[in-house]
Amino acid sequence: MIRAFVYESNKILKEFSDLESLRPHCRKNMLWIDIEGIEGHELQFLKETFDFHPLSLEDSSGDISSPKVEHYPNYLFIVFHAIKFDADDEKLTTIEVDIFLGKNYVVTVHKSPVRSIAWNLEKCRRTPELTLGMGSDFLVHNILDGMVDHYGPVCEEMDDVIELLQDEVMVDPDVPELRSIFALKRSIMYLRRVMVPQRDTLNQMARGDYPLIERKNLVYFRDIYDHINRHYESTENMRELVSSTLELYVSSVANRTNDVMRVLTIVATIMLPLTLIASIYGMNFHFIPGAQDEYGFFWVLLGMALLGVIMFWIFKKKKWF
Repeated sequence: MIRAFVYESNKILKEFSDLESLRPHCRKNMLWIDIEGIEGHELQFLKETFDFHPLSLEDSSGDISSPKVEHYPNYLFIVFHAIKFDADDEKLTTIEVDIFLGKNYVVTVHKSPVRSIAWNLEKCRRTPELTLGMGSDFLVHNILDGMVDHYGPVCEEMDDVIELLQDEVMVDPDVPELRSIFALKRSIMYLRRVMVPQRDTLNQMARGDYPLIERKNLVYFRDIYDHINRHYESTENMRELVSSTLELYVSSVANRTNDVMRVLTIVATIMLPLTLIASIYGMNFHFIPGAQDEYGFFWVLLGMALLGVIMFWIFKKKKWF
């Protein structure tokens, strides 16, 4: 799917949905081309129109690449990742967004919908002077800022899942909770692995090393860098929370096992003398006290019952259970 805006004289000149009709405007106007699910003919159009390097085109059409920024003679190639968290599966997924930043254009390529891009597309329709009218580098700032801002709600959602898991582990630790803990731990580690190179990428863009990013806009990129730093610190807190939740799970399971073992030990201790009495009266001797008594069997049963009750009372008094 293709969405493109051509900007001129403080307004959107036209919105396009195909690349060929866009070709006459690519050199003289400010434009933004967004491609969702890039195909071969679209790659060819980008190569012919903007003279993009084959390596950057290959990265934009391939599998997920590591976040980075590369400087080519006429443009910057930026790889950034949007994130999505499924609270039901405790699974974090990323969506790669490839950005070509030129002097008068921005080209974004991604395989599935991205919230930040959808929001900025709508903003272009409503207030083009605040998006495309501010320059191509400022538009890239808006896109990256929207993606990094979305990290906050995702981190909060993961925090909520961790708190819910801790409550469940305290009440009744079970195997599903253990699976959820490890799934969350994997998601957090994956998020940290994604954020580290993205933080470095933003740091490079905020230092003023690239002429395509105007000096007056560097402060905005530094602001995004500060935001992603804060989110990275929150992932460290989440990692510690998940580790403590795992320790809580192990401790709860151990306590439950100890409770079971204590009950079984008490039952075995009570049964031991009763078993001894039954064994003694099961011996094949001619003379056993009470064996000739008409009610001897019942007297023995009563004695065994009283002994069991007395032992149970002693254990209860000592608060062994």
